Amino acid sequence: MSGGQNPPTSRITGRRQAAGLRLATAVAAFAAAIGILAPDPIGAIAGSIAVATVIAAPLLRVAWLVVRWSQEGDYRYVAIGLGLLSVIAAGAGLTVASR
Repeated sequence: MSGGQNPPTSRITGRRQAAGLRLATAVAAFAAAIGILAPDPIGAIAGSIAVATVIAAPLLRVAWLVVRWSQEGDYRYVAIGLGLLSVIAAGAGLTVASR
């Protein structure tokens, strides 16, 4: 940048995400342990909860970042985040449609 100006600094630190990610990790670990140790049908349900948590946590994190990036006005990253979520949604939709 000319004139000695520094580029704008992002205010996204991840402090608000930390508690949610720790909770998701604990839920996934606990559900996975129950899924291994418990007999069916409880074990199968707990295993499904573990898998769903492991899949949902990063998707929710990307959605949260899209909101934060839009608040900061960084629309390039908003477009990338929405593109990623759209590709995942299209894949899930095609999976359901092909059954």
